[in-house]
Amino acid sequence: MLDAQDFAFFVAVGVLWYWIGAKVDRLRGRGQSVEHSKAVSVALAATGFLFAVGVGALALMYAMLTEADKPLKQIAPFGLVWSAALLSYFSWRLVGLYKASATHNP
Repeated sequence: MLDAQDFAFFVAVGVLWYWIGAKVDRLRGRGQSVEHSKAVSVALAATGFLFAVGVGALALMYAMLTEADKPLKQIAPFGLVWSAALLSYFSWRLVGLYKASATHNP
């Protein structure tokens, strides 16, 4: 039986892989490109940034567990890599949105 923490983990992994698949489909020209308002774009990028921070915090917690079993020790480095990749992407998106708004609103 899954507890709430396991279920939340599986949902987060599913959302992450759905998002990655949607990005790959759009890059290949197979997916639908959806234009969002500036507020929605900023909210989505900020949510992704916070998700990346959460992944990094969880991975760091697993890395610091000294009595952890082997699976947790294996999850930690991959979680840190995912966190760094997602943080750089969403930071890049937020900076791009900020610069775009700065050039449109003098």
